[in-house]
Amino acid sequence: GEIDYVNNSPVTLAQSSQQSAEMHSIEQMVSKLSARLQREPGDVDGWVLLGRSYVVLQRYGEAALAYARAYELKGDDPQLLADYAEVVAAASGNRLDGQPTALAMRALELQPDNPKALWIAGVAAMQRGEREVALAYLQRLQTLLPPDSEAARVVQNFLAQVTGAPPASAAATPTTPPGPSAPPRTAAVADTRLEVNVTLDPALAARAAPEDTVFIFAQAAQGPRMPLAIVQRRVQALPTTVTLDDSMAMTPAMKLSQFRQVIVGARVSKSGNATPQAGDLEGYSDTITLDTTESLSINIDRVVP
Repeated sequence: GEIDYVNNSPVTLAQSSQQSAEMHSIEQMVSKLSARLQREPGDVDGWVLLGRSYVVLQRYGEAALAYARAYELKGDDPQLLADYAEVVAAASGNRLDGQPTALAMRALELQPDNPKALWIAGVAAMQRGEREVALAYLQRLQTLLPPDSEAARVVQNFLAQVTGAPPASAAATPTTPPGPSAPPRTAAVADTRLEVNVTLDPALAARAAPEDTVFIFAQAAQGPRMPLAIVQRRVQALPTTVTLDDSMAMTPAMKLSQFRQVIVGARVSKSGNATPQAGDLEGYSDTITLDTTESLSINIDRVVP
């Protein structure tokens, strides 16, 4: 049972500048597959493959529609439900409340040890402030993962944030939730800062308006796609230099200092929505190691298809 949502982020493929040839190949495959499914709309496996392909291309809205079609055809399959929940969340800016939680809970009714559904249910409970519920799901998930795997480390770090315990003893649950003054793991890790210089490629300048929003963010190279740190600027401020740190986390349970390897991106959003939309402009770094990297440059040089 792999845990794609934690361990195998398909978006990593889209974020590597070295994979442009593969991306073009995927886009061609998606066009052919989409055309075939218009002729053969009853092909469940085809709709699932189309959904996965859209995820790689970061086209989450279209991925969600493909998974919805697969679910209509196949019904209550636990892994399909968990995958569907993931893409619906991604399409709504990583919000887990509502449909993603309902889909994950249905998956757990059918398969109580489905890793991806446990992860989604646990993170959703944490976002609702239901700490004990989150612990129950995440500790069950932890028992299912190979101890030395990257997935296990991500879950352990998440548990450490929930419990306020150091990662090495994340299983020990204190009786009170950690307060804002909970001690950091180490001073060096807690002080993680990354300076990012962002430029807009001149070839794309005509596609961006001065008032368009620019999102600059870091994501785990192997892990959930939720940004670990994110800031907003305007196109008129480019080129600009920002510093990403733990104060810019979207949730206390997912911070820059918890991850050793990250990918940094910058996106010009025409809609002002953090979720990628067709026509947005973006650029990504390769995978970087925070221990050895203090600054980097991102050139926004690609149009979101």
